Amino acid sequence: RGGCSNCGTACAACEAGGTTSGNANVTQGPPVPLAEGESSPSDIDAPAAWDLSTGTNNVTLAVIDSGVQNHLDFTGRVLAGWNTVLNNTSVSDAECPPGTHCMGTATATGNNGLGVAGVHWAAKILPVKVLTGCGGNETDCGEGIAWAADHGADVGTMSLQYYGGIQFF
Repeated sequence: RGGCSNCGTACAACEAGGTTSGNANVTQGPPVPLAEGESSPSDIDAPAAWDLSTGTNNVTLAVIDSGVQNHLDFTGRVLAGWNTVLNNTSVSDAECPPGTHCMGTATATGNNGLGVAGVHWAAKILPVKVLTGCGGNETDCGEGIAWAADHGADVGTMSLQYYGGIQFF
């Protein structure tokens, strides 16, 4: 992947492209084709929801994933996180960026002319790295969930798939 035109990182959020919705500068991705057996597209009607609210900063979202990268869409909202694999505060997902992609889907700031707009534009972001590259185990994930809950997360998001490992859950 190439670098983001806004911040220079290889983030999927800014590479999505798309068309502008009714909200000025809000970018929506191209239509997603229906999966086999799906009767309607996966659509959460975010533009209609944004007419009611774009969120407040009293929500802390834990992104429990491969880590995160700095991006202009998250300025001032990323809290100090934790890496359960290395037991330190290094939460970069430079080697495998799905965490940043998921964080953008959930919390990218809208109406700023950058990348895409997330669902909640003002949430505080608590990064919890539970993978090494794009792989990991259930134990590190379970520890990440517990760490996030103990450190103020109101809600968490995970986009993970495991093929083996310890049966923690």
